[in-house]
Amino acid sequence: MAQGPFSENFIEFFKKITTDVNNPETFLTRISAYCHLVKGELMLGKSRVIIDTLPSVYEPQGFHKDIVVYESSHGFEPEGKSYRFITEEKGIVIIENYPAKGHTWTQGELDQLYVYSYMVKVIYGRIRLGKLMKKAPVTDAATGLLNTVGIMKAASKLSAVGTISKYCLAFINIKNFKHINKKLGMRVGDVILQEYGIQIKKFCKADEMIARLGGDNFLAYIKKENFGEFIEKILNVKVGIQIKGVVKTFNVCSRVGYIPISEVDTLDNLMTKASILISEAKKINVDVIKYNDALYDRISKSNTISSAFPYAIEQHDFLVYYQPKVDSKSKLLIGAEALVRWKRDNEIYAPGDFIEVLETDGTIRELDFYVLENVCSAMERWSREGISLIPVSINFSREHFFDRELADRIMSFITKHEIDPKYIQIELTELSEERDREGLKEFLSSLKEKGVSVAIDDFGTGYSTLKFLNEYDVDEIKLDKSFIDSIPEGDSKGKTIVKNTINMIKEIGMKVIAEGVETEFQEKELSQIGLTHIQGYLYDKPLPEDIFVERLRAGSYL
Repeated sequence: MAQGPFSENFIEFFKKITTDVNNPETFLTRISAYCHLVKGELMLGKSRVIIDTLPSVYEPQGFHKDIVVYESSHGFEPEGKSYRFITEEKGIVIIENYPAKGHTWTQGELDQLYVYSYMVKVIYGRIRLGKLMKKAPVTDAATGLLNTVGIMKAASKLSAVGTISKYCLAFINIKNFKHINKKLGMRVGDVILQEYGIQIKKFCKADEMIARLGGDNFLAYIKKENFGEFIEKILNVKVGIQIKGVVKTFNVCSRVGYIPISEVDTLDNLMTKASILISEAKKINVDVIKYNDALYDRISKSNTISSAFPYAIEQHDFLVYYQPKVDSKSKLLIGAEALVRWKRDNEIYAPGDFIEVLETDGTIRELDFYVLENVCSAMERWSREGISLIPVSINFSREHFFDRELADRIMSFITKHEIDPKYIQIELTELSEERDREGLKEFLSSLKEKGVSVAIDDFGTGYSTLKFLNEYDVDEIKLDKSFIDSIPEGDSKGKTIVKNTINMIKEIGMKVIAEGVETEFQEKELSQIGLTHIQGYLYDKPLPEDIFVERLRAGSYL
């Protein structure tokens, strides 16, 4: 009969401790349960297994176990044989063996004992590796939290058993983490991120879960009854790390978008809603934002506009309309404002449907130049057809003012189409933020040198109007429609304000035009106080190019 590791008892022992075993705890329990199969051949009185595995992202606490897997009721000799093995992860596996009471091991028995001890270590390593390999696809390597795949699988289980509606879904974003990396370096940033992951996992109950989606973004499923407490903790997390031997504490602040999950929510639309929420939280600079249908619809529409914009520009789906400017005294056509419309799905959309979105994502700059190019091209065409040109104003967003080459870029279009700069006017919305000031001043000075005039649109709706007039050198001021609407019949106070505003602008050498003029009464009142340059529905709405050209050819509204 075979002896040692090839005996029937050894073979049976190794089968028992490996079959359907997928974690180290079960493995050690199996050794304890079946060690009796080999005790006789090994002449064992006692066997003890000590495992000490270092922490890792997959096992943040490591694995530590000290267990006596066998001890004879008849006792054991105090002098034993210990085998110490170093694992690939620098962990330690120690198997301490003691002979049965009154027995001294032979060399052959010691050889068998080594094989037994070595196999225990090898099988432990294989089982542990298998466990880690199962965790790796669902675990974030930087923090040890679940990753996107992991939390989607876990959420799928909640959905399958019908309990997901008991949770809130929270999308968490660390504030200014890029600045942490920039200031302290990415290596320290990674350590902070890892410690942050350890800390926030502690905020979750046993039946809750949290994942890192990548970068500084996290996702959590938290029971509704625990969510208030969770939010309070997650907004400001203290993280302590050691830098050059000194422990430093950092406050890691977060913003959270959350959704109380309903029974009709699917995992896909939950993820979409969550990402939309955190994007909105960043934009409006709030710490906590809750999902609602109106917000979702608005942001979904914004995302649709942003994603459709590049193709629309490429396909020339943006149309340039022209709204005439008229001298109410002579009825002559004295200028026009270029206004953009978007043709989508056989419908024409006004600027109010998309401009704000494009300003937010920055693509408004491309649209402004698109309009400028179209206006210059149209003027070149009109000139070839013998049509007398009039100044046309093009709106430019304040988002341009950080571009120090803006004036030169504008001139490149004017020069390309051989347009006299006096026929192009750049129209700017009055600024609402002090940070725009220096960029605007430099831009205005450069345009003036090149012979291009500048108008300020929506005058009276921005910051410190009087200060604005004193500080900026522009050619024309467009009174906002709200000014014009403030002079209804019988309102002498509103008329006085408008009159004195107009006189003040004229006295400092600027032209004035009133926009939003819709009634003959408004035209008459403005004329009486010396303002005859007007723009508004009283004469024309914004017109497509072919109709506007008819107005150009006529030259007046007589």
